[in-house]
Amino acid sequence: MICPRCDNQGLIYRANILNLGITLNICDECDACWPDTQIIDIKNFKDLTVFLEEHNLTYEESEIIDLGYIDSTNEIF
Repeated sequence: MICPRCDNQGLIYRANILNLGITLNICDECDACWPDTQIIDIKNFKDLTVFLEEHNLTYEESEIIDLGYIDSTNEIF
């Protein structure tokens, strides 16, 4: 899936944030992120750094496991 935030420059991948027990969809270009239960849209993203800080983590502290890229149906490929 192509990212709606960064003018279609990035692809969206799914990742587990082990420290939080949360799964996110993240752009590999601009780090926009969406919970995996949320529709990916330009109007509802958060920057990954901001999301992590809201959960008292820094990017360096977070344990992010890449699960693979997703397609337009939100399936991992």
